[in-house]
Amino acid sequence: MPRRIRDPHKYDPPGRVNHVPPPLTPAERRFLDELLVDMDEGRAAIDAGFPTRAYGRKLLAIPRVNMALLARLRRRAERVHVEADYILRRWFLLESADPREISEHWMVPCRYCWGDEHQFQFNDVELRDATQAHKFAQLKIEDETKRTPFDEQGGGGYTILKPPCRGPDWAAFEAERGHPGAVTTADHTCPACYGEGVPHIIFHDTRTLSPGAALLYKGVKQTGKTYEILTRDQDAAREQMAKHLGMFVERKLILVADARQMTDLELNNAITIEIDSLRDASVTTGGDTLELEAPAGEAPSRDSD
Repeated sequence: MPRRIRDPHKYDPPGRVNHVPPPLTPAERRFLDELLVDMDEGRAAIDAGFPTRAYGRKLLAIPRVNMALLARLRRRAERVHVEADYILRRWFLLESADPREISEHWMVPCRYCWGDEHQFQFNDVELRDATQAHKFAQLKIEDETKRTPFDEQGGGGYTILKPPCRGPDWAAFEAERGHPGAVTTADHTCPACYGEGVPHIIFHDTRTLSPGAALLYKGVKQTGKTYEILTRDQDAAREQMAKHLGMFVERKLILVADARQMTDLELNNAITIEIDSLRDASVTTGGDTLELEAPAGEAPSRDSD
């Protein structure tokens, strides 16, 4: 009796010698590509070139096709999981980013805070330039008796790195406004700014931003001599994270009865009952939203008597 030779293209189920299924045919690969779109085996069979929808169920009964489908589904699930984690991490970075890494608003000393006798105070470069400009202007005056010395006013040394001049009266005023921990910086308050200082805007170098701040930063808009820092919406990121984590539960109020066939009193009672029941059910979830849906067709409308 002749010896049977095993067909190498025939798949052996688990427990046999050969555990590796044969390769898919081009038609079978096309069928799986179509099947992964919406998992409709009948439509996938037709779009793959098979004559009837019944071929979809027959193809899935073939072990090698079934195993290839499971492998593709597993790879897709892993890919979706990685993408979801990546997006969630970016949402978290965006939500937790500190906008002060991009721009800050400081209250710095006014020009009279630390000047001598609270006169206008130059910074060192301004004082040098003003002194030189005054000197050259005086040299142009031929009559030396008419030349005047330079008035340094409050002197030099102005810097935005010092706090405003704030005395005990300023601290008492802050305490009345609900800030009892206000710290004084002098034994008296600047008579020009009353210790409040002047605003100073700082734009930080975006090349050194942290990952979260870099994600928050969207760009800069220049209009003439003004600049506007553009940022992404952190509130939207928080909302997306909350939805992803299931913290929001949306509940819809659906009226089964036709509102057009109800009186005003019946309609009001039905709405009140539905809202009360949903409110009782949402005690443990919180933050529910109620939406009123009209029946299919035209919006309900009744002529008032």
